[in-house]
Amino acid sequence: MLAKKYLKMDCILSSSTSSLADINHVLPAEILILILKSLPSSAIYSSRMVCKDWNDLIVQNILKNQKTLILTGGDINIKIVSHQYDSVKLESFISLRKIYSEAEHLYLKNFYRPTSCIKVFSDSSKLRKLTLEKCFHFNTRSLSKINKPLAYITHLSLNVEPKITDGNVHSIASSFKHLEFFTIKNCSVVGFTLQFLEPKIKSIALINDDKKLEKSFVNSMLKLHEKGMRLQELNLESTLLNIDLRITSVLSGLKFLRFSDFNFLEAALESDIAQSLVTIEYVEEYSLCQYTTLPIMTLLSEFFDAKFPNLKNLRIELRTTQGITNNVVQKIARNCQNLVKLILNNIEVLRDSTFFMISEMKNLKNLSLCYINMGKDRSWGLFNIIKNCSNLGFLQIRSKSYRPCLKEKFIYDCFEYFDKNPQRKMEMKLISTFLPSHKNFTIIPKNLNLQIFDFLC
Repeated sequence: MLAKKYLKMDCILSSSTSSLADINHVLPAEILILILKSLPSSAIYSSRMVCKDWNDLIVQNILKNQKTLILTGGDINIKIVSHQYDSVKLESFISLRKIYSEAEHLYLKNFYRPTSCIKVFSDSSKLRKLTLEKCFHFNTRSLSKINKPLAYITHLSLNVEPKITDGNVHSIASSFKHLEFFTIKNCSVVGFTLQFLEPKIKSIALINDDKKLEKSFVNSMLKLHEKGMRLQELNLESTLLNIDLRITSVLSGLKFLRFSDFNFLEAALESDIAQSLVTIEYVEEYSLCQYTTLPIMTLLSEFFDAKFPNLKNLRIELRTTQGITNNVVQKIARNCQNLVKLILNNIEVLRDSTFFMISEMKNLKNLSLCYINMGKDRSWGLFNIIKNCSNLGFLQIRSKSYRPCLKEKFIYDCFEYFDKNPQRKMEMKLISTFLPSHKNFTIIPKNLNLQIFDFLC
């Protein structure tokens, strides 16, 4: 409201000059910038239309310094996301390019033939990231015409139609010579043309939904590795693999690993991946469960026999009938002592000793135990985790059953603890049926954000 008031004030005509009043006579420019920065992007961008002084001020002090330009479009016109800027024809891209001259990230969503838009911004020496999300009729061959400017791009993320194929990857490799982070969603890649990427590549993400990565993928990775590639991130979510144990040499030094095909663990077991990993995410896909013939819990147990000194984030979501066993959770608690974030989905009954081991993980900030078989009352174990994990700021518990499995005393013990320890802050999510009765709690400490749901998804 305050900003709107000043917007109107500056539009008042000066009685003596019949022109817009000087902005500095109404509000100091420094204060105006602070007010505008607190507004939504749509209000900031529209405020340029107030007068030339406002336009120059906003462009030079706000828009010009923005590092990301997000555009959405249709087959003819485009709209700026969250800017409420109705329609900007392709010719107007040039003015946008001048305004966002410092932009390092160009994000295009819902474009038809996005290459035309890319050409307008491609001569910017500042541009380092290019994201195409749900874009249609993307032609990789036309990129060759703007090869030189795009040579600066280091991050490329594609979710386009038609799906990216191995032939497209070859064209991309020819156009983006400084590529370090490469993501393809909804792709149709087997993997044999990945070898044409530059060995400086650090991150590869292939979200493949209709083709199996064959041994040619491993061959490409090995060739890049021989040329000097040292991969740091590998994302093979929703992707079926024809595993080849030769890939173990490529996995060495990996920091981020996300996969959905459990057979991948067979290769990981043969590598020294445990020493370098910072993040592991295994999200099982229903469509891939039928291909899993290996004993899942045996592999998980063997995998976490190793110590993971640098692991900060671990996420395991199983969608089969078999849950994560007590033995596996204990090994995680014992050998991943430096975890900051732990998400486990589909867990069998955990012993009190396991809850105690989790409570010894002093760096833990985020803990989610979802779809867990609580068995008997686990109030003591959970409360012990809350007390001992002094950095814990988020706790989510979801049970497999809807019968009460926590004593009501657990909630009141939490109230008392957070009331006596105002320096601690926590967001806690529980299902209402955890408790033997429902009451309207009126004494919840301000530093405890307690959320009780009828159903926690």
